[in-house]
Amino acid sequence: MNEKKRKNFQKIIWLPALLVIVGIIFFLWPGNAEEEADVFVPILYEGLPRGLMLTGTPLKGLDIRVRGSESAIAAISGQKISYNIDLSGEKAGVNTVSVEIDRMIVPSGITIISLNQNQVTVVIERQIEKQVPVLVHLVGQPAAGHKTVNAITDPGIVLLRGAEKLLNPLEQIMTKPVDISNLSGSVKKEVTLNIPEGLEIISSSVSVQAVITIDEDVINKKYDAIPVNGKGGEGNFNISPQQVNIEVRGPVNILEKLDIENRIDVYVDLTDLDPGVYVRRAVISLPVGTILISADPEIFTVKIHK
Repeated sequence: MNEKKRKNFQKIIWLPALLVIVGIIFFLWPGNAEEEADVFVPILYEGLPRGLMLTGTPLKGLDIRVRGSESAIAAISGQKISYNIDLSGEKAGVNTVSVEIDRMIVPSGITIISLNQNQVTVVIERQIEKQVPVLVHLVGQPAAGHKTVNAITDPGIVLLRGAEKLLNPLEQIMTKPVDISNLSGSVKKEVTLNIPEGLEIISSSVSVQAVITIDEDVINKKYDAIPVNGKGGEGNFNISPQQVNIEVRGPVNILEKLDIENRIDVYVDLTDLDPGVYVRRAVISLPVGTILISADPEIFTVKIHK
């Protein structure tokens, strides 16, 4: 065998072996070897008819098992893969929708081996809108001697949207708690609405203006055996009866001071009266902000001596 033939023979022998080696390297090279992995595929619900809504907790996605090269599987995370469920033909109630593996689009080089479930259950309800009044949720107590007269919001009514089963029985919604501890005057503040889960507000923002009116607490109080004096007269005189019982209405703080300071002045005006016997009403001097409810007795006999 001459040299030329020998070299051609060697090429024929080594060529298949080289191809085998290249093939082995290709399949064993990192990124080309096939492997399996679990992938989460989000579910997109679409086509829901107007006037209906999903309630409860719809399934967020599917867990699928895939096979492919390492590089292809690694690339999945950078791609937006989803499974769309068409709800255009569904009605209110509990609906079961089949999951069709053939409709799931995956990148080239990826094969779906299995998925965790073959159907998805969705709860669909009628969606309604309803106007609901707002109440202020007050916590704490005003300052001593004060009380809450009124608490309103602006707006006082909001429009909500949600599932009929949830919204229909709802008669009112509350604000988040408003602390009025130790307040002695009216306040205005913006507060957030406490909207129940599953409902949305569509008439305004999720906050309202709360107007809280706080006034002094007004009560009735009786004062007994108050001395009746005479003023403006000259000489000796007698007043009968010598005491009076009264009932006064006013703020708690003012009436409590009356108890402590004894500032109730009751007298009969004797100015310019000559000696003799007179029937007179007493002057009852009360602090500003209070009113006299009753007095017993109302008429007094005055005897002025010479």
